[in-house]
Amino acid sequence: MQMRPFAPSAPGKPAIAPAAYVLLSFPLGILYFVFIVAGLTLSAGLLPIFVGLPILLVVLTIAFGIAGFERSLARSVLGLADPEPAAAGTVSEAGLFRRLGRAVTDPASYMNILMCFLKLPIGIFNFVVSVTFVCVSVGLIAAPAVYVVLERTLGIDIFDRSSWLVVFLPDVTSLQLSFVCTAVGFVLLFVSIALIRGLASWTANFTLSIAREAG
Repeated sequence: MQMRPFAPSAPGKPAIAPAAYVLLSFPLGILYFVFIVAGLTLSAGLLPIFVGLPILLVVLTIAFGIAGFERSLARSVLGLADPEPAAAGTVSEAGLFRRLGRAVTDPASYMNILMCFLKLPIGIFNFVVSVTFVCVSVGLIAAPAVYVVLERTLGIDIFDRSSWLVVFLPDVTSLQLSFVCTAVGFVLLFVSIALIRGLASWTANFTLSIAREAG
């Protein structure tokens, strides 16, 4: 199972939105991690009765497909064209042990497994950072509406005298402070968008760097 070496090409318009790529990395990471751990554990446990050998071959084959799918996603989010597919080999004509030996001795198999493992921590980091920044931004933008609703319905002033904002802006009313938060929220929202794009670009380039190492 040989990987095609990653060949850089001129970037174009991304086919996948960076936000979608970043958010999908978390559930995909969970799926890959569970599959690899369960598959390798099951194959190792059944090796004494040789049932684990075909299971191991299936795991390595699916991991190869996952790696190809991830490379395709990475190239799409970077706006790179997919390379021409490699010519199909004669893997189906070989026996089980020959196919398994080819897969086990292929360095690409281990890089594929590594990619599946690393997808989970990278996906968790991307998801947590992106959702946190976006939620804080939206919360700050909605501060005036939240202030008005709480003040008129429950009599709660979220910008009371105990707020640290009042210490720095003693002559500003609570409603004015809420609009200050809105301004900060819009700035943070633009920062969040840039951050998400950066995370998507870094994750995609990291995925393709693993492909270069395997190739």
